[in-house]
Amino acid sequence: MDPNKDPNYVHNQHYIKHQEQFQNQMQNQDNNVYELKKYHHYVKLTLESGNKEASTWIMKFRKSTLAWRAAIETLKSGDSSSGEKLFAAQVLSYKSRRGPPAIDPNRQDLVLIGNEVRKSMTEIFVHYSSMRDFDPPLLKQLSAAFTAQIARWPAVYDYVKTIDDIIVSFPPVGVAFILSALPEISTNRGAAGLPPQRRIDYHRYLRLKISNIHDFYLSLAAESQNNNAMAVILQELAIRGFNAYIITNCVPGKFLANCNLMKGVVEILISSKE
Repeated sequence: MDPNKDPNYVHNQHYIKHQEQFQNQMQNQDNNVYELKKYHHYVKLTLESGNKEASTWIMKFRKSTLAWRAAIETLKSGDSSSGEKLFAAQVLSYKSRRGPPAIDPNRQDLVLIGNEVRKSMTEIFVHYSSMRDFDPPLLKQLSAAFTAQIARWPAVYDYVKTIDDIIVSFPPVGVAFILSALPEISTNRGAAGLPPQRRIDYHRYLRLKISNIHDFYLSLAAESQNNNAMAVILQELAIRGFNAYIITNCVPGKFLANCNLMKGVVEILISSKE
């Protein structure tokens, strides 16, 4: 018998159980409202006092389907504190990197969640990366979540098309954070749980794209010539971002030998102090 059609096969048992949990969580609205209120209350307790009971409950809750909604609503709310928003971004990062990958388009439960999360993530990320006084720790967590989804959810995201669209349509700050987080999650088997061929395909794409990525970072550093905190952050992001491609072997040797980024950034830093 084909194990994929055997209801006693362990994988199918897990699949059926996951679908049942998903349906129950989506249908039980009264309990959802209660759990969401409890989440917000326990996040406050955790941030204010490090309450052990609250922290333990949240660690368990973040594995649930409802945690997507809790985190996204927090990030969309104008009443949430900066600490609550950062906490919510960390929940999204955890779920995106550690949750089940959306590989099979027949997994309607994961694809449905993925499409809803994708729409919200795009709105949230564009909003926060468009701010004049952007929050680097928050954008770093959101980038970790977003890039994990792009790499691990091929049933939801077309990897190449999504990255190409982000580069041309997102705010430059957002592009910088996304590109900086991309190589690690795309090439690291341990972090993403990606099958070998997918890692090879992602790695090949990033190497082919490296000239565009380099030029973007060089332009970002060149435009950040004001001697203020945000300019320094962007210059450092350009350096660290491109370095992420170097250490993951996404920069061909010949290209690296003629790379102008580091030299250009040093010259900008020197001129900004004069």
